[in-house]
Amino acid sequence: MKTKLLVFTLISSILIPNIVAYAEEGTEPPINVEQLEKKASEGDFDSQNTLAWHYIKDSTDSEIQKKGIELLMKGVEQKHADSLNDIAYLLLSKANIYFGDKPIDQNFKAVVELLNIEGDPLERALELYRDASMLGNGQASWMLGVLYWHGKGVQQDIPLSIKWLEKGLEQKHAQTAILLGRIYQEGLPGKKDIDRAIEYYKQAEKLGDTVAYGLLADIYWRAIEKDQDINQTIYWVKKGVEKNDPFCLYFQGSMHAYGIGLKWDNDQAIKCLTQSANDGYDMALSELGNIYLGLTGGEQDLKKAFCWYNQAAQKGLAESQRNLGIMYLKGEGVEQDIDQAISWFQKASDQGDVPSLTYLGVTLLDNAKKEEDISQGVQAICIAAQKGHSPAQTQLAILQREGKHLPKNPYKAYRSAISAAAVNNPHAQYLLSQLYESGEGVAINKERASYWKKQAESNGWHPGAKPPFNNSPFISHLLSSASQGDAQSQLEIGKTYVFSDRYDSSYNRGMYWLTLAANQNNAEAMTLLARLYLQCYGVKKNASKGIELLHQAVALDYPQAHGFLAEQYDLGENIPQDNQKGLDIATKGDQLKDNISQNYIAGLYLTKQDMTNTTSWLEKAATNGNAGAQCQIGKYYLTRNNDDITVYWLTLSADQQNIEALGFLGIHYCIKGTTQEDKERGLAYLQIAEEEKEPTAIYNTGAIYEAGNHFIEQDISKAYEYYQKAAELGQKDAIEKLKTIKANH
Repeated sequence: MKTKLLVFTLISSILIPNIVAYAEEGTEPPINVEQLEKKASEGDFDSQNTLAWHYIKDSTDSEIQKKGIELLMKGVEQKHADSLNDIAYLLLSKANIYFGDKPIDQNFKAVVELLNIEGDPLERALELYRDASMLGNGQASWMLGVLYWHGKGVQQDIPLSIKWLEKGLEQKHAQTAILLGRIYQEGLPGKKDIDRAIEYYKQAEKLGDTVAYGLLADIYWRAIEKDQDINQTIYWVKKGVEKNDPFCLYFQGSMHAYGIGLKWDNDQAIKCLTQSANDGYDMALSELGNIYLGLTGGEQDLKKAFCWYNQAAQKGLAESQRNLGIMYLKGEGVEQDIDQAISWFQKASDQGDVPSLTYLGVTLLDNAKKEEDISQGVQAICIAAQKGHSPAQTQLAILQREGKHLPKNPYKAYRSAISAAAVNNPHAQYLLSQLYESGEGVAINKERASYWKKQAESNGWHPGAKPPFNNSPFISHLLSSASQGDAQSQLEIGKTYVFSDRYDSSYNRGMYWLTLAANQNNAEAMTLLARLYLQCYGVKKNASKGIELLHQAVALDYPQAHGFLAEQYDLGENIPQDNQKGLDIATKGDQLKDNISQNYIAGLYLTKQDMTNTTSWLEKAATNGNAGAQCQIGKYYLTRNNDDITVYWLTLSADQQNIEALGFLGIHYCIKGTTQEDKERGLAYLQIAEEEKEPTAIYNTGAIYEAGNHFIEQDISKAYEYYQKAAELGQKDAIEKLKTIKANH
């Protein structure tokens, strides 16, 4: 008996679920019972075993099922490895040890109860598995490895698990190679080894396990630390397609759909994905929906998109549930049905899909029937905003500005808006222009109002535009040119996938397109890739690769690369420290008006306590848009009582999400303000900085309460409270202040 369903259920709890989700119990050919009974009576073990499982599985008569168990027990007495393994499997079920989410068939439960073996069923199962393994049964070795891996009914023991799996591999059991590969791909403490994982998957492929094709294609695609070998990915995908492997068909279809590694071809994509979907791979359903929605640059067919999304949503795919909800909400491809939209958004949200939270929140607020709808809608928007979804941040800013469903707070509206504007959300940018125009949450500033309106318009805002929450076909028009080798299109798609929430991004797709652009000497792509490699942003750190890319971008005179490379020479972490070389590179960057280089040079003068040159360089960097320099120069003028310049620079920096600058704006308004509005704005900014745990702002709030002024009454206990919070965040001056207050009060 080959317990194939159990095998795949167990694997799927460890392997990439998307790859093995299509695996189902094999369909066994019809059997000739009379012939089997004759051969079994003559002592043919294979016939005896097959007949036993026929009695057990295909009958509901307990007497016949008992005959099946008796045949298996006869094999146990004869020390047949397969019978030992099969009875162990039944005993495991008797001990209530199960894997996966599928319920156990009631008929099978009844069979298990017929099994009458003395002793603890789990202990007997382990004993029989060990005996079967020693007799060469690879599946028994595999099962022991899985049990010890999961700690199911036994003490978890990873080394012992690996030992049994290695034995199973020696016995030519392909699925042990699959599981070993996954262990080394995902990594245990000190065990992650991509090369070794690949080796195991290749062994599984040689042993005839077709799942290995998809795993090999996927590991080469995911293994960014191995420079993402797209040629190897294509090789294994095509081998899997030759075997009609559903995952590989899905993979090849997706590559055609997005022009990744293969020619951009929607017709080929649809052909592969349809076959994959028909063979049971659910992700293919979702991708077909994307194609017919027009997200891959082809013609829209909303009815077909709805059909495919509906099938995928019914299978539990969160992204498709969201897209189905959008179609119900808009009445696209189906009659509008708000209740259905809310239902699908809720289902996707329950699976952690953040854009669905935004849709759920907005749809509930727009169609509220009871108070509970409003509270649930606000909660959904707040959670999505906290998770960094810019459309949710924009919606939250609107609620905070209007005081609708939330307490009116224009200062928090400003904070929410700058978060969304930072990722070029045009609706947030337009909202900022309105806030500056009317002086809500900020001081009236016509120049900033005009700036943000222009930014919004350049990113697609226009009068009457409604905020898109997700699935904007932002990149679809770029796919054709990118797949034909246009480096700028490749760069834009790469940036969108890696950073933007305007499209359902895939980090690996982003790295792929950025790498293609960099290979064509696109210096911006080189610099961005370098930063990703050096800062470990979604990718394993690769310092040598990052430094190499920065040098290449510097050679191409890309301004920002100079500042980043100069900082690397100054830090001396990823490259031997060389301050002079860093200065030389930054000096060249200054000539290219790179604000990072200018800020770097300012830092060098600051270490020499040359404030004249420090200020001069900071102003250059600030003028060219460096948020850190803008904050520093604003602080400098704050101490010199130059109020207009202070506010100017700190405002520019705060608009770039510099919370330290927002805190110092708060200090300025609390100390230098003359109106009640100034006091309110100052305290609001300080409160926001406190909520975001900005230590300097918290310390300065304490200093204001300690000293008191024309706005704020002296309050030593409050001062102590703020100093304590700042000290907990590592603010050294706060620690000294606490000692002083304790001594004097």
